[in-house]
Amino acid sequence: MKLYGSFGWKKLNNVLSSARLGHCHFASLSVQSTKSEKKKSDGSSKKIKYSDTVILPKTTFPLKISPENRKDHELSLAEKYKFDQLYTSQRQWRRDQPEYILHDGPPYANGEAHIGHAVNKILKDITNRYKLLRGYRINYRPGWDCHGLPIELKSTIKLDAGLNPDPSHIRSSARAVANYSISKQMESFKRWAVMGEWENPYKSFDKDYVKTQLQLFYSLYEKGLLYRDLKPIYWSPSSHTALAEAELEYVGNHESTAVHLSLDLNLNLDDFASKVGFVLSEEFTNSKDKKVKVVIWTTTAWSLPANTAIAYRGDEKYSVVFNPRCHLDNRVYYVVASKLVSQFELALNHGLSTVTEFDAQNFEKLSYQHPWFPDRIHIFFQSVHVTMDKGTGLVHIAPAHGPDDFLLALKHNLPIECYVNDEGNFDSRLESLNGLPALTGGNTGVMLKLKEKILKKEKYIHSYPYDWRTKKPVLIKTSMQWFMNTQKLKEMAAEALSNISIYPKNVQNAMLNQVMSRPYWCISRQRVWGVPIPVIYDKDSGEPIINKEIIDKLCELVEEKGGIDDWWNLPVSALTQKDEADTLYVKGKDIFDIWFDSGISWHLLDGKIADLYLEGIDQFTGWFQSSLLLSLAVRGCAPYKSLFVHGFVVDGENKKMSKSLGNVVNPSSITDGDITEVIKRTAFGVDVLRWWVATQGSEGSNTSLSLSFIRSADENIQKLRQVLRFLICFVNEAANDELDIDEVTYDELEYMDQHMLILLSKFQKEITEHYESFAYHRAMMRVVQFVTVDVSAHYFNWIKDRLYCDRKDSQSRKSAMYVLNQIYLTLSKTLAPVLPFLAEESYSYYSAVEESLFKYTWFNVGDKQWENNEHVNKVISLAIDIRTSINQIVGQNDQKQVWVEIFCNQNNFQMLQVLHPDDCNSELCDILQVSGVTLSCGDQTIFTTNPYGVSHSLNGFSVGVSKTEKMQCARCRRFCCIEGDVLCSRCAGVLKVSVTGKELEETGKEPKEIQRQRNVRLNELVEQVHDEIRSRT
Repeated sequence: MKLYGSFGWKKLNNVLSSARLGHCHFASLSVQSTKSEKKKSDGSSKKIKYSDTVILPKTTFPLKISPENRKDHELSLAEKYKFDQLYTSQRQWRRDQPEYILHDGPPYANGEAHIGHAVNKILKDITNRYKLLRGYRINYRPGWDCHGLPIELKSTIKLDAGLNPDPSHIRSSARAVANYSISKQMESFKRWAVMGEWENPYKSFDKDYVKTQLQLFYSLYEKGLLYRDLKPIYWSPSSHTALAEAELEYVGNHESTAVHLSLDLNLNLDDFASKVGFVLSEEFTNSKDKKVKVVIWTTTAWSLPANTAIAYRGDEKYSVVFNPRCHLDNRVYYVVASKLVSQFELALNHGLSTVTEFDAQNFEKLSYQHPWFPDRIHIFFQSVHVTMDKGTGLVHIAPAHGPDDFLLALKHNLPIECYVNDEGNFDSRLESLNGLPALTGGNTGVMLKLKEKILKKEKYIHSYPYDWRTKKPVLIKTSMQWFMNTQKLKEMAAEALSNISIYPKNVQNAMLNQVMSRPYWCISRQRVWGVPIPVIYDKDSGEPIINKEIIDKLCELVEEKGGIDDWWNLPVSALTQKDEADTLYVKGKDIFDIWFDSGISWHLLDGKIADLYLEGIDQFTGWFQSSLLLSLAVRGCAPYKSLFVHGFVVDGENKKMSKSLGNVVNPSSITDGDITEVIKRTAFGVDVLRWWVATQGSEGSNTSLSLSFIRSADENIQKLRQVLRFLICFVNEAANDELDIDEVTYDELEYMDQHMLILLSKFQKEITEHYESFAYHRAMMRVVQFVTVDVSAHYFNWIKDRLYCDRKDSQSRKSAMYVLNQIYLTLSKTLAPVLPFLAEESYSYYSAVEESLFKYTWFNVGDKQWENNEHVNKVISLAIDIRTSINQIVGQNDQKQVWVEIFCNQNNFQMLQVLHPDDCNSELCDILQVSGVTLSCGDQTIFTTNPYGVSHSLNGFSVGVSKTEKMQCARCRRFCCIEGDVLCSRCAGVLKVSVTGKELEETGKEPKEIQRQRNVRLNELVEQVHDEIRSRT
């Protein structure tokens, strides 16, 4: 040892000390051969890991909520952030802002909430929450339609069996059913986080509502828009009441019996020829005394006794045909439309020969014998409702059982006979059919009696109207009913609809077509659970008497008693206040159609016009239409500015959900995991239900529900939660204030950060457009695409190294944080209307104060400075193009150990230079995710390394990929150190700033390669000192 002298020991100690203190890129070296360490004064040695110097993501925001905890988690969030007070709070926050009025179409107060309710209420809530974020003051008062047959039927079941309860008992029971249903449904709606004025909902049996309805009836009557008449209406034998079109559902596989029926013209062939005006050829001379018959085709044989005429098409040709194989003695001649002879041949299953063809106008000279009453002779009439697509071109007319038939009867003053009573049975006027149900036994009885006239009988599958409540077929029959004259309102309705926005765009004309094709609206029903039509009738003449004094008196009773039961409970004299009235008059037994009830709900808005009505697509014939017609009739304007429709819920096989099929899903089984086989009792939470509604229910078509859709929703929300969690780890109000992130200017941002803002600006514009057009499915699809690709897969990977390893207050890191903050604020507000639980939860970790996210407003769409930077777009797009080429070469291998040589033209070189001031530590390296880049300008591609993969692009660059010769940095783990170094220059610089004047020693297990590099380098330095000492001695 003495050989080295004092110089040798001093030199060696300097080398070792430099290694320990981090000089010569040797920070934190720990030499195993050196056992002694310099102790602090207190005898301890502070040891710091490199991982302790890296800024890793840290937050208590949970990464995932387990299914068994979701219900409790959401309930605690709802309580903590006062979900039930949001509506009232926003009325205060936005008291000076314009209102957005979404008027609630009242659901039936019948039973618990079902999946259709979930689609409707959640779509409304998404709309309201979005508009709240846009700065509006939301006006949304939920309501219920409390009348109607379903409630009445349910209430009668609850009454004692075998009794025929009076109206007061039925009404009392029905009211109890409605109130119970309202409480249960409201509970579900609140659970789904639907924001509304729940402490003051409207109900169609509220006294003020009923009084308004009675007064509006009188006003419409005074204007001549209401009248009582005998008309054919849809009648439900199963419900014993008239039905409106909106109360029907059409069953596509209904089976009827279709018949071809021959009717005698009371003419032989010779007389027929004379009437029609043609000369018989010699071959028919011997059959000139044979009968000629017309043939009709019908699927409603039960209506034949009510026949009063036969209709033909005036612009068509008709033929006289016969069976040539039939013996002359048995030959019969039939008249059918020329275009339908071939169909008639198929029905008879044999060929036909034609005697002659004639113009339809000749039917004016003919008459036929009634099929049921042979002593009655009827004639033919031209009608445009006769078609040539099926049948014989001749249509049997029964005015009591068809609207077209009825109009033809009015035009030609034909008799209108209806032999079917309110039970749907034939009455005593037809002895052989008396008491038989017209649609079943009566239909069979008619065909049995007319079997000699039936040429062909067959099963016919077609679409047929059913009572939507009882699910049984209806029929059309004439009845004395109250009607609204829609004809007087059609022109106004068409003009109003031209100024109304209807979403989705593919259903814009549906409403207009429905209104224009409606001949009248039957507003009366023959039940007791509803609002009575306030009319009394003369006992002798049956004439209706509508009196303002009676209606005013009735309104006084409603105010006094809180309801309208007195219409059934009090005598007429109590209403007219005349003692003799009981002997002269009788009260009407009709109640209002429920569409009339709900159709006046616009009066609750105190003269305001709703911004939106949002309901199912079936409401074009229901609430949308009744509200429009009644508002136009009363106040001359439409009740809404916009309409948005959604479809019906179907299962994964596109089958309509029904209890009989066993495919009905209770919404609570999705949110809370209630017992059901469909979803295996898994609790997914309300946000999942809302996501499914947004992505599946806003297209206007049918809404598919299956376990796969629910799981997909859950997976997407989990992805979003992970991204929000990563964002919150780095950006929140406390961190932003500490580093003055809001003070960062656009010009201070790095290129990739500016590029991300360009993408964010585009995203903001697209999302806002989707929300404005109610395309929530498109909005959420765009969110998932933006988050998973642009944000997570690209931008997060590009900036992680900066976030983790750059100096905490460095400009490069603040640049990334500024953009992350903008991404979070955009995403949180974008998701908030659909996922209020996730949005509020994440915002509680972001915000320094405990406030609702909905107190704030939407982001400023499309920052001009962000979106107009074409140069940045071109630069980053070029880098991404190069990355694509590298990916094609590297494949699944680790790109971090890759060195890239790029040769490019002058233009590309100048663009890439701004991203690449350093071989290893540059934005270009971050985007390419490689160890380092050698960037060269020129056409020749002579690679300095020996690349294992090369790519040449027509876009003006060539890429060579080889394995890097750089070593891995012990701190940032990037391959950017020269051999012998433990830290890269960036990390060494950060540590000097972070721990100035303090010794850093890494403890714990180092990567073996780093240990080997360190020991080799240290031994080399020690050997160099030894050599120098030897040379000096």
